[in-house]
Amino acid sequence: MSTKQDTRTDRPTVTPETTSPSDAPRSLAELGVAAAGATVESAGAAVPTIQPPGSAAPPPSVAAVAAVTGTWQVDRRISALWTNPSPRNAWLYVVGLGWRKVSPATDSSVIAMTAIGSLARQTNARVDFVEESDGTISQLTIW
Repeated sequence: MSTKQDTRTDRPTVTPETTSPSDAPRSLAELGVAAAGATVESAGAAVPTIQPPGSAAPPPSVAAVAAVTGTWQVDRRISALWTNPSPRNAWLYVVGLGWRKVSPATDSSVIAMTAIGSLARQTNARVDFVEESDGTISQLTIW
């Protein structure tokens, strides 16, 4: 009986670093990259720190999140997505508004809205969404 040896060359040659147990993303300085923004803590939730290239908009502040009134945002674009292994912790970067958390109401809603947001980012499609008073996205439509 012969043993087949793995001769693939597409395997990673470096072991990835272990992830931090915290919900917060690692800072860019920690990764050796020039930071374009800072982490913002909003009601105890971690907010992504990376800003898309060419973005001048800072991450949302706690005051800005508190001022949201659960209204429709129309004709927006998604330029980035962020998540980590924590349950129901997905974020979309809305051009002109900054990072917005996908409502963690149910597992299936987080998965569905993240998939829709991904498609919107890939195709640069128009996005309409409901932003709740806590700053989360509870409904998402692409055109």
